[in-house]
Formats: sequence, structure tokens, C-alpha cells
Amino acid sequence: SVWLAERTLPYVQSVALKIIKPGMDSKAVVARFEQERQALAVMNHPHVAKVLDGGLTPSGRPYFAMEFVQGMPISEFCDAKSLALRARLELFLQVCDAIQHAHTKGLIHRDLKPANVLVAEIEGEGPAAKVIDFGIAKALTQQGPGQEQVTEAGVMIGTPEYMSPEQAEGDAQRIDTRTDVYSLGVILYELLTGTLPFEPTELRSKTYREMQRTIREDDPPPPSARLTTIATRDSARASRIEVARGLAMAALARDLKRELEWIPLKAMRKEPQERYQSAIALADDVRNYLEGRPLVAAPESTAYRIRKYVRRNRALVTGAVAVLAALVAGLSLATWQWRVAVGEKLAAEEARRRVEAAAYIANVQMADSWREARKTGRLQERLADCVPARRDWEWGWLAANADASLAALRGHAAEVLAARVLPDGRALTTSYDGTARVWDLDGGGAPVVLAGHAGPVLALAVTPDGRLAVTGSADGTGRVWDLHTSREVARLEGHRGPVAAVAISADGSRAVTGSEDGTAALWDCATGTRIRELPGHA
Repeated sequence: SVWLAERTLPYVQSVALKIIKPGMDSKAVVARFEQERQALAVMNHPHVAKVLDGGLTPSGRPYFAMEFVQGMPISEFCDAKSLALRARLELFLQVCDAIQHAHTKGLIHRDLKPANVLVAEIEGEGPAAKVIDFGIAKALTQQGPGQEQVTEAGVMIGTPEYMSPEQAEGDAQRIDTRTDVYSLGVILYELLTGTLPFEPTELRSKTYREMQRTIREDDPPPPSARLTTIATRDSARASRIEVARGLAMAALARDLKRELEWIPLKAMRKEPQERYQSAIALADDVRNYLEGRPLVAAPESTAYRIRKYVRRNRALVTGAVAVLAALVAGLSLATWQWRVAVGEKLAAEEARRRVEAAAYIANVQMADSWREARKTGRLQERLADCVPARRDWEWGWLAANADASLAALRGHAAEVLAARVLPDGRALTTSYDGTARVWDLDGGGAPVVLAGHAGPVLALAVTPDGRLAVTGSADGTGRVWDLHTSREVARLEGHRGPVAAVAISADGSRAVTGSEDGTAALWDCATGTRIRELPGHA
């Protein structure tokens, strides 16, 4: 039982007095109580409640007096003060520092939750957090002579909503400082979203074994996804969360989704080796976020998700591997046949290119012939040569280029999809064959080929000065080109469908792409970095 008491010597002071209740003074309980007293006695940190005194009551029951913290649980304090995300993170850093101090003293808290982190407003200093209740802490150091291990094997000790997977198993040998890192991750999750990774009523309604399995195996939803679910299902709860953080649910989810939610998700990884390895490492990554530096945390990798799946489904995976091994021989034969077919296809493709090259050369020669005829005044003779032979393809070229310019030289291997005339007298065209070409309208000669897209080039935009161009392709990418050097400047990658519309700013610094996947994006032309998505398309 915990009492508010007054200490009179050596000076008057309010204290929290902890006394073991009558009937609860079993050997194990007394040992755990004594452990808490010793644990707190060795700690000296501004964010850990201090032990002031201890001993036995006249009836022989152990007690100790500790600093009285007149505060609120950290989650209630943040909501009551409507603290913004940055202020919540700065307060959370105090808790991480306190737990790191405990770990350096060889102690694990094992019951970290908002109720055991009290916050009070200190005049002139702002809010200060105090970690209390090391009552079920596990000593990392060797116990002294005569001391007994007071942790019971196979028993869950702690609060299920904030409990790590290894703690839920009740295996004392696997519990270390990373257990507290997990609980800190849950507290941070709650401070950011106003909700817990697992709904408390649902979790506690399960059987003991099912509760253990949920904590060990089920992945909590990302904070942004959790908020989206609440916004659609519980408007009253969503409204409370918005008021407590001064942000609309959509804006809060968006702020978390960018990077911030990676931090609690890493702290709550199922395997301890995948989490932050200390409370100070977790605090450092929070500081990275606050100061705009790159985070250590990152979304779960594919390899990590595969390892988790294998651990949960060993029998299924073993069977699948056996079936896969049986298929290898058949796949080897199919692969050999595929290689033969690919070789034949490549040979046919090479033959097609040779034919196209010959046609291109013929077009160039034809253009030279018409230009020479016009220059020497024998244009009528050239026309007379063309008419009897009914050379329709040459008539088509002539009809499109009555001035006998070289701009219409055929060079693309497929339909031309877009064209622009540049300020310096050149022309830029794009084609279904995946290329763009720059033509010299005055000097003639072969065009400069801008190759790189893996699909038809559907869209084209050029800066007013003709220096830069941006193209969009059916391969789902955009590309920025320097038309003076004919080199690719940047690739704009990220759409899941063909890029059918593009635009570029007058100074060439930014570009916009629109895709058939229903998205549009703003890009930095110099680096190819996506600045942001342009929402609103259905």
C-alpha cells in the first residue's frame, strides 16, 4: 500500500510511503520489495524518484519512503496540456535518459507504462518527468550471498499492453535492457497517436495463451494506419485525439507517415536484436528527428519480414521448400528452352535493326537528292523521275517538307508521339520506340538520339530557353535532359503506371509528372528527388 506521509526530521517534507500489506508479506513479496528499495537507493537521476529512507514497522513489515511526485501520468499530462508532437518528444527524451541511467546501474524496470512515468510542471523549468515503481525490476548484476531469485519462471510479470514478447513468454533468461526499449516504444506510440498498438479491451478479453501469442507474433499497425482506422470508425475518439494534439487526424497521420512512426515501430520489433539496442540509442534517434538528421530507424526490410514469417510457420515453410526442390529439375529444362527462344528473338531483332538502318540511309540519300535538285534548278526533272515510278513513300516525304528542309528525315523506328520546335532552330521529337531525337532544321545531318526509356515516350515539355526538356514514358518514369549536351540530367522514378503528362518550370528547377496510376508528383530536376506528391486525383 502507498501512503502520502509527512517526514518531520531532519526537515518537514511530503513523501510517498510504501508498506507491504498484512498478509502479503510472503518471502517472495518481501524479497521483491527489498529489491525495489535497493534498486532505487543506488540511482541518482533528476528523472527517477529518489529513496529517502527505509526500514521495518513495529510489526515487522518492510517500508520505505520515497520522493513524493505530485504529477500526472505522462500520457494524461500531454493530453491535458494539448502538447504538440515536438513537445511530447522532448518530454519523452527525459524518460529515455532516466531508463538509460537505471540500465547503467544494472537494473531493468520491466513495467514501464504511463502510470509509472509521472509528469509535473516545475516553475521556471517546464514539465519534468519522474519514473517511479521499480517494484518488479530485474537486477542484472549477480545477487549477493543469501539472496534468492525472486522472478518466477513461466509467469508474465508486468502490464500486457506494454509488455515485450520475451516478457510475455515468462522466460527470465531472455529479458534484458531491450525489454524496456520495447515498452518505451509502446509509450511513444501512445503519446503520438492517443491509442495503444493493441486495443486493451480486445487484448485482455483473450485467454492467457492467446494473449501471449498476440504479443509474441502479431505486428502492431503503423501509427498512421491506426489513426486512419480510428478516424473512420470512431469520430468522438478521433475528435479527442485532434484536440489533445492541436492537429487534424489527416495532418497527424501525414506527419507520422513521413518518418516519425518508424521510431516506435523499430523499438517494438519482435526480436530484441532488431530493436534499438539501448534506451540512449532510441533517444538519439528521436533527437535525429527533432534536428532534421537522417534516422537510424527504417521500415522493416523484406528479409526481416521473411525471417519473421519463417519463425511463425516452420512446418509450412519446410513443406514448401520440399515442393520447390522437386520443381527445380523441370524449371532447369524450361530455362534452357527459354534461353534458346530468347537467342532466336535477339537474332530477329538484330535483323530488324539492320533493315531499319538501311531504310534510314535511303531516306538521307533521298533528302540529299531533293536538296541537290532544288539547288541546281532541276527540281522538275526530279519530280518527273518520281511520278512514273509511283514512289508513294517519297511523295509522302515531299508533301510534308515542301521546302526540302532536312527536318523530316526519318529516324524513329516507330510512330512519333510528340514534337517541339526549340528557340535555337532545332526540333525535338519523341517516339513509340522509346527514344527522343534532336534535329538540326538548318544544317541537316543525323539527329542526336536521347535514349534511356524502356517504353514509348508519351509526353514532352521544354523550358522557354530550350535548355532543358522533360519526357514521360510508358515505363512509369520521367527523365530530365540537357539539350545542349544531349545528356540525361535526372531520372524521375516512383510512379506505378505510364507517365502520360509532364511539365517543367521556366527556370528548369522543378518538374511535374502525371501518371495513369492516378498520381501526380513534383520533382527536383537537378537531383531527381520527389519533393512531394500532388494529392486529389481519384
